[in-house]
Amino acid sequence: KKNVTAGRSTQSMVDRLQRQIIVADCQVYLAVLSFVKQELSAYIKGGWILRKAWKIYNKCYLDINVLQEMYQKKLSQEPLTFDTANDNHVAVEGVTEDSLN
Repeated sequence: KKNVTAGRSTQSMVDRLQRQIIVADCQVYLAVLSFVKQELSAYIKGGWILRKAWKIYNKCYLDINVLQEMYQKKLSQEPLTFDTANDNHVAVEGVTEDSLN
């Protein structure tokens, strides 16, 4: 049950990051449209919108780095387990790896 909850929280975090990146992308497009007006007030407004987008991108970047570090730590702490169905060294009904060669 803990694994399912962790999977859901990870998925919700990924969804949140995707939504934040979409919002930041929209803000960049809005800033570009403001710059196209070529007026001083539009440049100021576009710069402000671009700054907000940058802050969102930066926060997402930091969150993604934290997720990557957590994932790497989780991988390094888990003991290596092998699936016996994929193990080529298991003898079945007297058949061994040497007898097949």
